[in-house]
Amino acid sequence: MFKLLRYFSITSLLATVIVTVLLGMLYREIAIKDLVDLGESKNVALAQALSNSLWERINPFLTWASGLSDDELRAHPETAKLYQAVLGMMKGTAVVKIKVYDLAGRTVFSTEPKQIGENQSANAGFLAGRAGKVVSSLVHRDRFNAFDHIIENRNLLQSYIPIPRGPQEPVKAVFELYYDVTSFLQKVERTKRSVVISVALVLALLYGVLFFIVRHADGLIRRQYAELTAVNKELDGTNRQIADFSAMIAHDLRSPLTAMISAAAIVEDGLAGLVNEEQKKWLAKIQASARTLVDLVNDFLDLSKLEVGHIDLVKKEVDLKQLIQNAVDNYLVLAQERKISLKSRIAEGLAEIAADPRRLDQVFGNLISNAIKFTPEGGEIEVGADQENGLGVKVWVRDNGVGIAPEEIGQIFEKYRQTTSGKESKHKGTGLGLVISKMIVEAHGGKIWVESEEGKGTTFAFTIPWE
Repeated sequence: MFKLLRYFSITSLLATVIVTVLLGMLYREIAIKDLVDLGESKNVALAQALSNSLWERINPFLTWASGLSDDELRAHPETAKLYQAVLGMMKGTAVVKIKVYDLAGRTVFSTEPKQIGENQSANAGFLAGRAGKVVSSLVHRDRFNAFDHIIENRNLLQSYIPIPRGPQEPVKAVFELYYDVTSFLQKVERTKRSVVISVALVLALLYGVLFFIVRHADGLIRRQYAELTAVNKELDGTNRQIADFSAMIAHDLRSPLTAMISAAAIVEDGLAGLVNEEQKKWLAKIQASARTLVDLVNDFLDLSKLEVGHIDLVKKEVDLKQLIQNAVDNYLVLAQERKISLKSRIAEGLAEIAADPRRLDQVFGNLISNAIKFTPEGGEIEVGADQENGLGVKVWVRDNGVGIAPEEIGQIFEKYRQTTSGKESKHKGTGLGLVISKMIVEAHGGKIWVESEEGKGTTFAFTIPWE
């Protein structure tokens, strides 16, 4: 039985964890993106303000710095003056470092003096800034040299900012600013935790409500399952009683019918006295009618056994070629009487299969007799077999008879169902042969189907696995 409550609890727990984690990650990603955008705009504003205020001091560096060595540039008096000016402007802000690059990528100024003179011409951030683009990234530093002290375990927004001297003027320099956003990130993390906890609480509350609903539904399902099990058990017992009763009736009917056929045959043969031709004709009709009744009783008995699962297959290794040939031989006289060609076409080297030969013979008999009924004089019937994709064997009975209407094909394996051509045929059956054949084939683990075109013929085919 499906354990609804257990699977609901496991699924809900997994869904809660996944949704909570994903929402937390999504919130953090959005918040950090907004933080980077906001921090970048601040860095741009600060860099522009710094450029506007100190350009008269920065511009000479860009002009004559190329003629100085790194040591000379670091020791130049203007470097110290520029440092003090930058320190004064950035005091009280979250900016912790500023660097200035000329267009060749040389660091002409840095609030960390030892970096002055470094070549950053291959740096992707510098190259983007020289091309007129502002690029920013969030970085973490365990230790970082700020203006006049070392800071530890900080999250910084690093921005490369192009500095033109007018809206239409080219880039003159590239600023690199580091903005301390540690407090903002800590706030993001606190808010993320609050969001995650809130979502988890809401989902837990929802789970609690649904748990009681599902538990109630689970109880109903269990009670209904128990009731259905009891009813099915009772029905199974009833069906078995019906099958046993049907078997008893069939046995009681077959005995007198068999006696009737035997008695009629004795009288017809003249063993009980002379009979004329008219009497022989009627005796033959009595025997034919009695045999029809015996077939009907046998079909009902087989169907009742199959429906309640009473059929016991006696499987053994079967020579399918010989079994098919025997079935064809059994109906050869009947086919010849009706001027129908009945032949077999069996693939060479067909291996033996594990099956119940008596039941398979019953299927062959049903399909061949069915084909004979609906094939006109001069028609042809072929019974064939071949391997089916290495998984088993495929057997078919093909005729060029009246065929089956398309709208009737889907109902062909239903109980007591007869096609329009079957109803009009003078050789009527019980309407159970195909149903019984289907059940026997499926009991062997195979499948059966029909292909037909009205006026051109019909092919019944089925498969039987090797094992």
